Amino acid sequence: MYRCPGRLEGNLDSVTSDDFEKRRLARRERRIEDAEALREFRERVGSPHTDGLTPQAIHHWRTEEQIDALVEAGQSDPDLGFITALLATCSLPRTDPGDMYQYVRRNGPFTLFLNRTGDELLPYGILPRLILAWVCTEVVKTQSPTLKLGPSLAAFMRDLGGQSSDSGGRNGIRSRVRDQMHRLFAASIRLKYESQKQMQTHSVSSLIARKMNIWWQPRQFKRAESWNSTVELGQDFYQEIVLHPVPIDMNVLRAMKRSSLGVDIYLWLTYRMNRLYRPVELPWPQLYRQFGANPERATTRAVEGFRSKFMRELVKIKAAWPGLRYGAKYGRLTLAPSTHRIPRKSSTG
Repeated sequence: MYRCPGRLEGNLDSVTSDDFEKRRLARRERRIEDAEALREFRERVGSPHTDGLTPQAIHHWRTEEQIDALVEAGQSDPDLGFITALLATCSLPRTDPGDMYQYVRRNGPFTLFLNRTGDELLPYGILPRLILAWVCTEVVKTQSPTLKLGPSLAAFMRDLGGQSSDSGGRNGIRSRVRDQMHRLFAASIRLKYESQKQMQTHSVSSLIARKMNIWWQPRQFKRAESWNSTVELGQDFYQEIVLHPVPIDMNVLRAMKRSSLGVDIYLWLTYRMNRLYRPVELPWPQLYRQFGANPERATTRAVEGFRSKFMRELVKIKAAWPGLRYGAKYGRLTLAPSTHRIPRKSSTG
């Protein structure tokens, strides 16, 4: 099974792409030697009621597969996508917020407010993140606030890098995409920037979607494919995307799609590294308040547990971003100017 590399403390170049490549080749050799066992292993993963397979075994198998996908993403040509700076600095809920009406996330001078409208609950998890990356990319490419989602849910999922053949039942991926999309497009978003040094306050407030027409497999229509689903974004949200796009590699996003925290860290790092010209040190309590599950309770135990999860995701990202330079020492994360596979000033042309 894959194990994270050893000590990272104080060494900004301790994890190299060669290390990942050697580990990947070694894992593949072991798989070849034990192909029959691997086949049985995968069959058991596909059946949650099969005895003899622990949740830990499933987790490590999936992590190994994810590392392979990230290494391949790092070795392939980037698939240029975009995210707005608003969503790169402050993240959405990772876990189900339940009946919460307002979600708040702070990052230094930035504060994100996500509010429910109507009877829809707040979006959460990995799907809204992938959907928003797709939305931002389409906006930058088309320069239009009205987006075509495709004639079917399956086509839209393929654009997101999902598996269109997955179950469409109550708990299937199609149902989850549909549910999270309705939650997301029904929400309103507000970003507030407040600078104490400059005595400046700036805020942007908008519905994520002003109008949506979604016709996915309506049973009352015999030719569902003839209906094009569309979403018209709120004007301020649309302008925020157009004015502040951050280039990202969609291949990395797809490879990270099992981890909401990993996606959040990747988007934030991409935004931060595009603006970083000298090393910066960030204390772990500050990062916990930015990314942690419960920012208001940054206890020593909570921060330490978060640090382990953060470093685990950082090591994964390094597999797809060999030029990423970081270190962890004396209770701080150090980021250094890094080589990115996507130029600082990317364009759609």
